[in-house]
Amino acid sequence: MSIPLVYIDQNIIGLQLQGHINLSKRDDVIWVYSKEHFTEIKRASEPEKYLDVLNNIDATMLDLIFDENWKITGEARLVNDLTPFENYQNYIEAIADVEFDETIFDPFQVWVNGGGDEGPLKELSENLADQVLRLTSDLPFDRTEMANKVATIKPVIDSMVDELM
Repeated sequence: MSIPLVYIDQNIIGLQLQGHINLSKRDDVIWVYSKEHFTEIKRASEPEKYLDVLNNIDATMLDLIFDENWKITGEARLVNDLTPFENYQNYIEAIADVEFDETIFDPFQVWVNGGGDEGPLKELSENLADQVLRLTSDLPFDRTEMANKVATIKPVIDSMVDELM
């Protein structure tokens, strides 16, 4: 018999920290989390508290599997040979080498959920273009084609944002 996986959303971890719920290690489910949790945990003043929750309930990281072209395959694997602390440390080391704005889509998320102001949302295409060009700036080939593709994507994103508003 297979054991069901239960994805622990970030807000559930917060509720556990606040004492509103009491999750514990169980034999009848496998608590799982993803790398997306680390983006949120990184913003916390005390990331260890969030990692402690995952560790104390014996949570396992669910990692998406990509194909050779970095496209999501629809499959995932459980990373059960590392603790949440070790997985988080690997995440921190991996992003340390790349200057990446993890908050780039925050204005969109806030707006979709009924908050925020439209100004930052209207800047999304420009911010995304800058981000892509910065991330690819050190690649050892001519980036002209990349710049041209980014330029063609910007109006599409602007159009989508305008439609949403």
